[in-house]
Amino acid sequence: MQTRRGRFGPTLLIWTLLTLPLWVGCDGCRLPGQASNPPPPPPPEVSSEFNFGGIQALPLGNTPGQMGVKPGHWFTASETIRANRADHRGLLRQRIELQPQANVVDSFDLSTPADSVAGEKILVPLLSERPAVLPQMRTKRFDARLLAGLPRSVNRNTQALLSGQFVSSTPATLPDFVQRSVSMLQPQEYFFIVLTKRPERFSSLQTADWIRPPVDQDESELASETPTNYRLVLPKTEGLLTLPETMFDWTSTAVLLWDDLDPSTLTVQQTRAMIDWVHFGGRLIINGTGAGIELTRSNLGPLMPMEIQGNGELDAASVADLLESWSVTGDTTTQQQVAIARERSARLQVDGQVHPDAVSVRDTSDLMLRRQVGSGQVILSRFDLTSDWMLGWRSRDSFFNAAVLGRPPRKYVTIDDVVRQRFADDKASRIADASTNTGLRLMARDGRLVKASAVADSVNQPSALGRGEAIQSAASEPPEVDPAKKPGSFQGAEFVAHPIAGMGSWRDDSDVAILARATLRSQSGIVIPPRPFVIKALAIYLAVLVPLNYLFFRVLGRLEWAWLAVPVIGLGGAAWIARGASLDVGFARSRTEIAILEMQPEYSRAHATRFISLYNSLSRRYDFAFDSPDAAVAPFGILGQVKPGDEEREPVTLRYGFADGPILSGVSVASNRTLIFHAEQILDMGGSVQLRNDSLRNNTQFELLDCWVIGREKDGSLKVANLGTCAAGARVRVRWSQSGTVSLPNDLPLDLQQLMSPMLRGETLPPGATRLVARCEMPLPGMTISPEPAQQTSGAVVIVHLTRPAIDVPSGDANLMPDRLEKQRQNRLDDDAPGDADVDVKVNASF
Repeated sequence: MQTRRGRFGPTLLIWTLLTLPLWVGCDGCRLPGQASNPPPPPPPEVSSEFNFGGIQALPLGNTPGQMGVKPGHWFTASETIRANRADHRGLLRQRIELQPQANVVDSFDLSTPADSVAGEKILVPLLSERPAVLPQMRTKRFDARLLAGLPRSVNRNTQALLSGQFVSSTPATLPDFVQRSVSMLQPQEYFFIVLTKRPERFSSLQTADWIRPPVDQDESELASETPTNYRLVLPKTEGLLTLPETMFDWTSTAVLLWDDLDPSTLTVQQTRAMIDWVHFGGRLIINGTGAGIELTRSNLGPLMPMEIQGNGELDAASVADLLESWSVTGDTTTQQQVAIARERSARLQVDGQVHPDAVSVRDTSDLMLRRQVGSGQVILSRFDLTSDWMLGWRSRDSFFNAAVLGRPPRKYVTIDDVVRQRFADDKASRIADASTNTGLRLMARDGRLVKASAVADSVNQPSALGRGEAIQSAASEPPEVDPAKKPGSFQGAEFVAHPIAGMGSWRDDSDVAILARATLRSQSGIVIPPRPFVIKALAIYLAVLVPLNYLFFRVLGRLEWAWLAVPVIGLGGAAWIARGASLDVGFARSRTEIAILEMQPEYSRAHATRFISLYNSLSRRYDFAFDSPDAAVAPFGILGQVKPGDEEREPVTLRYGFADGPILSGVSVASNRTLIFHAEQILDMGGSVQLRNDSLRNNTQFELLDCWVIGREKDGSLKVANLGTCAAGARVRVRWSQSGTVSLPNDLPLDLQQLMSPMLRGETLPPGATRLVARCEMPLPGMTISPEPAQQTSGAVVIVHLTRPAIDVPSGDANLMPDRLEKQRQNRLDDDAPGDADVDVKVNASF
């Protein structure tokens, strides 16, 4: 053992000496004077705590001029923020105010009413708020929703000012604030969205005369007076699409053209919002072979006119028939385009199984298919609309206007030596309106109701059909009702556009809203217990207090205890009476609600409009919470369409990201006051209501009471059927009557007959349409009010569009654009379109 230790010692010593340089290191190849461990470069100086990408309104295109907001419509406000110095948590607040003079002003007075005089700021007293978590040096996008205000008038220079503020939870961090000025859409102007990965192919749409009628360069002063029909938006396809995720923010969009974008690019919420939008009047155009097969396999597949199975060869003869049939008189380019189509073979078109409800657009040789989906339409172009044989065709704008968009034919006329565009068959010589440019219609917002001398008098008046006047607000301008027409005859204008906000806007002055508000005013408040209840309660209380109390303790042999039981009996009796009267012992609260449920044919999701009245005996704050993002709520009269009370002018906060849906937070109802709220939702009814072969099937989860079905034949005659009660899941036989007699009870809960009766008249029902009107007593789901009022009364009117009238394709234009204007429009620049004024302003202010 000692020998081994002696031999191991020198080995260990040698190994230590050899490895010593590894322990202490060496100079290596370092240059003289060079530091051994140079310090890392200092981080770049950060100029601010946060970087704001700028608040933006959706839908958002690839240029600033494509952005805008439409008065009276909800929209999504998107903000991108980056924290530069540290991680932050906080709140992102946003709001909108109108700047008629396009002046960016650092002023924030939330007490400013919504109906300020023209020329001043118009501030909508609604603030959006959502939580925001910002990791350091990472850019994040946050979306919230706002309601655009209503100015006195709108022109190309009317601006809206979007404001965003991030308030960090770190006490030492000051809030940062940014603003952006964007243009507002005109009353007849709507968004035209193109989803494409090749935007250069659609640049020619910017100069189309259906986007905006051309103006002679020599008459440039008239440019500001020329209305714009559509604002073209081409969103960037990289990353998350800048599109809204609820139908309520799609009401300012009229047309969506889908080119070659993969449907998986959309989120689930965006796809669902798009489907809702189509069913309630949106127009979806699917272009050629770009994404046809992918769309068929997506959630949008059930809407398509054709189940696309592949591509085939485009028939040149069919192309020639289309070009020649839609050629405007005097178009010398038609034969040239026919030759271009024929000189090249192997052009593609989509092929597949045509849906039974789809029809061919006339004079297109089955190259274009159209399908009615609810109140909307889906147009499928089996060829590429940007093909070379389409681009140089002078009749292309006429073809797009009529065959693709379904707009009336136009003509060019000379008025006072100025060339103007007008509708060809319109006696009023109008140039554009909202009802022509968009197909979106919502009964609670745009519906026109006709009554006799008064709504209450209309019940049980079968002979009153056709003798009515419109229950119209000052904002609507419907056609006059002709009392000389036969009772029940069609009086036109089923829907009426707002003169500033157009169709589909948030309205508190619509016919439905006016009737609902009047009913709520008369029905709201605390219900006083009836006399029989008071007498019965008093008799029971006295019987328990005296004889029963005496007999009970007499039997126990403790008669003196009867005096001790008197206070207990008194308190118990008071609690029992308060419970029976639905009162909270001096702190009474009541909720009264009238709802309108509108459903489309063969569709299970309904648009619910709820008017809620809250009454307080003592002041209290309430929260409105929704279980889905597809909801919107605001105090009645927030846009100044009707004169609100003092409480209704107070600013309110909509909170997003704190629950599954929006929350209207901390709304105060003063003592002995009634405050009305306007809420809307998209509700899943569990199934649709179907009418097939005179048999109606209620596939919803709701029992329908006092059901009536009314329809108008193509010859103009009216027919009605009384179905009585239609239980959930039941099938009812429809027995039509040609008498046109509609009789409703006078004592329906909440006087719902006042709403149902005008809807059952036939004056505004177009030929070929069938409508069901009923009521529902089941409380609607999806909304919670806290604290919950003790007294609650609710009722809903259900409107189901069982069939919609077939929409004919208009004819082409009467004449071509003059040659001089045709040459000039090729030189039009994109910055000539409205909305180019887009300014970011950084200010130090707080909400």
